[in-house]
Amino acid sequence: MKNMDVLSVLEERGYSAEITEKVSNGVEMEGIIISDGKMGNEGIYPVIYTSDLIAEVEMYGKSAEYVADKVIKILKENQRPDFNIDLLQNKRWLLAHMYIGIQKESEEDMVRENCEKMLGLEKYLYIKDVIGDDVYTLKITDWLLIRSGIEYKEAWKAAERNTFRETRIISMGHVMAELLHMEYSPDMECGLKMYVVSNEMRSKGASAILDEEALFRFTRTIGVKRVIVIPSSIHEMLIVPVDEGIGVDDITPIVKEVNETMVIPEERLTDRAYVLEV
Repeated sequence: MKNMDVLSVLEERGYSAEITEKVSNGVEMEGIIISDGKMGNEGIYPVIYTSDLIAEVEMYGKSAEYVADKVIKILKENQRPDFNIDLLQNKRWLLAHMYIGIQKESEEDMVRENCEKMLGLEKYLYIKDVIGDDVYTLKITDWLLIRSGIEYKEAWKAAERNTFRETRIISMGHVMAELLHMEYSPDMECGLKMYVVSNEMRSKGASAILDEEALFRFTRTIGVKRVIVIPSSIHEMLIVPVDEGIGVDDITPIVKEVNETMVIPEERLTDRAYVLEV
């Protein structure tokens, strides 16, 4: 079965739909853009990725109608945000909603720079907005900056300010307490001192590792100047004090194994660890 088969069923049911391809963190993904009305050139429409659905069909002998039902259900549960497209030309609004993300090095058409201290990774600019209980993001292109009259350096400065305002560094024990909805106890800490670097929402928060001021303040509170950085995912980084008796060569094989078994491809970073002087 192919997406064209699903597209035909959706169109028969009165939906406007198109097949699209997107590269997310170096992973090519095919999906369907869908709307319950006529799609225009200036609209924002949800993309529903169908590879898992089609794999389920092929495994269990389901039909294109089954996938179409699933796609429609996802559409209804995730209605198109009530977003004013004119905001993408509003300089003040854009500067207030720009953030920095981190992903694997790519050739994507967006505003991006290599991370000099972490080979294989790049930082990029994106827009983030919260509508109701949902968070929506959009990667920023050079064309968008030109169209809105924003200078390149101005964009990065604003994105740093917005991103670093949300920096959060906590121990693994505190993370466990939050996940279990329990009061923190020092007994929750594992033998290895490990800390999570992310943002308040733990979404696209790996870029908090770029917040040199926050890292400096934190590492001084734990009495170290060098840390091993473990690229957990696009959402968070882990740091371990260098004086913990463990080195980069010890951690890198673990990073590779965790990536292959526990992190979905579009959220993986590199298969190695780094040492940062803070």
